[in-house]
Amino acid sequence: MSFIQDKIYDFVMDNVSGDNRAPAMKILNDAFNKYEDGDLEISELWTGIDELIDLADPDKRPELEKMLAENRGLITQYFSKGKR
Repeated sequence: MSFIQDKIYDFVMDNVSGDNRAPAMKILNDAFNKYEDGDLEISELWTGIDELIDLADPDKRPELEKMLAENRGLITQYFSKGKR
C-alpha cells in the first residue's frame, strides 16, 4: 500500500462507525487492488466514495462531503494515474 493509500485508509477508518468498518475495508481494498492493476475507472472510484460516505458516522458526513468536493480534482488526478 502506498503512502497516499495508507492516509486514505486511516482517514476512512477514523470517520466510519465501528459496525461499518468491514464493508468500508472491502470497498477500499477492492479500489486499491483495481488501481494497482490499472483497472480502476474514475466512475467506480466516485461510486465507492459515495458508498464510503454512506458508511461514515452521520455527524461527520457534512465535513467529509465538503472535503471531497474541495479535493475532487486532486483525487481524480491521483487515481487517474493508475490507468495504463
